[in-house]
Amino acid sequence: MAKKGVKYYIPGAIALVFGIAAFCMMFLEGVKYSADLWLFETSSSFTGAQLAFGYSESEGALSVTVLSFNFMAFLAFLLPVIGGLFEAATALFMEYGFGAVAWDYSGSTIFGLF
Repeated sequence: MAKKGVKYYIPGAIALVFGIAAFCMMFLEGVKYSADLWLFETSSSFTGAQLAFGYSESEGALSVTVLSFNFMAFLAFLLPVIGGLFEAATALFMEYGFGAVAWDYSGSTIFGLF
């Protein structure tokens, strides 16, 4: 087999960067609620992780559950991770088990840049 050059790994590296960015976006502000009342103004913001896994506030002995666990939001974070791992495992199985390369980018360019 020929030696794989740097151009072979660039699409995988780009996909990895997008995957890491999507995971990190789970911890950014996802929903912001603000209300302008007559005497005061209130604002609350929640991250994607708080929307998926739930959120509760406690002040002394008082505890209030603001958001409870949301299975559908959890699936939105979980399914892309499972799909990426499945695709990587399938590509490795094909390459090492049968000698077939699933994705070969050695002769192509990305938007004419690489």
